[in-house]
Amino acid sequence: MLAEDQKEADAIAAHLIELNEERKDITARATEQAVKQIEEEGYLDQNVLVVFVEECPESVAGIVAGRIKEKYYRPTMILTRSGDHLKGSGRSIPGYHMQQELNACASLLLEYGGHAMAAGFSLKEEKLESLRDALNERCRLTPKDLIEKITIDREVALAEVSGNLVRELNLLQPVGEQNKGALFAKRGLEILSVKIRGKEGQVGSFMVRDQGRRYNLVDFQIDQCMKKEICAKYSEVVWESLEQGNASGCVMDIIYIPRINERYGELQYTIVDCR
Repeated sequence: MLAEDQKEADAIAAHLIELNEERKDITARATEQAVKQIEEEGYLDQNVLVVFVEECPESVAGIVAGRIKEKYYRPTMILTRSGDHLKGSGRSIPGYHMQQELNACASLLLEYGGHAMAAGFSLKEEKLESLRDALNERCRLTPKDLIEKITIDREVALAEVSGNLVRELNLLQPVGEQNKGALFAKRGLEILSVKIRGKEGQVGSFMVRDQGRRYNLVDFQIDQCMKKEICAKYSEVVWESLEQGNASGCVMDIIYIPRINERYGELQYTIVDCR
């Protein structure tokens, strides 16, 4: 922002893009390692996921914890090595106050801090198993608590959404835990095709039909959302057909957020969940 000429600014911007791509690659690898460990070690029998990913940098541990939490919908703590001890970053779900639970295990920790939905902490490596056991023994989450609940504001046809509506919704920002952003739903969308984008193949660009008109929707986590649900509701053959541009009679209900794509200045429908 303080560059004095365009050439200097372009070089700095290019370096930032390179660093961001590197960060995304590191995050993806650490997430894959965490998923592999969780499924191979049988951690899905536990309500609180405490995972030591030795090669995960401290700077992305919180991002990885958030991704694992979204995938399995359980309170998740990702730990990595830091000098002669371990550091952890946690992300939670409603009904599990992460800071209070860590407080109850303070004797096992070197330090900790946070709030209901996120926390950071450190401990000696030999205390890791004790922490995992203590957190799960204390956990009072029920199977019903581990089913994600999404509250929508209303059902809105895609044709009803406009740039003016999005700009008015933006006046309610900032959004967060105590000020949720608007969530809309639309039932009975006919899915016509999908194109896979993104370096990690996690972004799906969907062509859909609603009330006779065609729209483009985007899903930034297709493996956890649209692909997963379409394969479960229909089949993998139907998904492959959509990738080839064939509609195959696929109809889905979606929850979405309308946004303005700042890069292109276009209205964008971002898929949050689907059935």
